[in-house]
Order: sequence, then structure tokens, then C-alpha cells
Amino acid sequence: MTEHGSPQPSEPTHEPAAEEIERRARQVRNNKRQSWIYLAVGAVLVVLGVMGVMADDRGILDWLMLGLGVLNLVIGGMGLRRPEPPLGDSTG
Repeated sequence: MTEHGSPQPSEPTHEPAAEEIERRARQVRNNKRQSWIYLAVGAVLVVLGVMGVMADDRGILDWLMLGLGVLNLVIGGMGLRRPEPPLGDSTG
């Protein structure tokens, strides 16, 4: 309250603009889509890698495919757990 009994003007609240909200929602959708692509590619690579490792003529490419498949699965899983972009991220 001020000296004259009138209430003080409240500070303006910082609300994100509608375009900022839409941009972040679009980034979340894109991140989820990319995560699902990582998971699909990872699953295919893991299946092909396991088939190659279990074959009689396995080689380094089979192990590499298996490793890349597992890596893609991990990246996709992490992306689905936390699809929101960082708050300080200004790319768009």
C-alpha cells in the first residue's frame, strides 16, 4: 500500500507470447518424432546385428551394427523421457 491508502501497482507477470508457446510445442513434437525414428532404426539395427552375430561368418560389421543399434535405442529412449527443449534454447 502507498501512503494514500491505494494499492501499489503489481509488477507485470512475464507470460510467454503465444508464438513462443507454439514454437516450444512444435519443438517437443519434433523431438518426439525424432526419438521414435531413433527407436525404429535402433530396433532394426539390433535385429540385423543379432542375426549377423549369431551367423557362422560374423565379422566386425555385425558387432558395429549391434553397437549402433543399441546406441540408437538409448538415444531414442532418452529423447522420449525428456522431449522438452532446454529453456535457454533459442534455436527455432
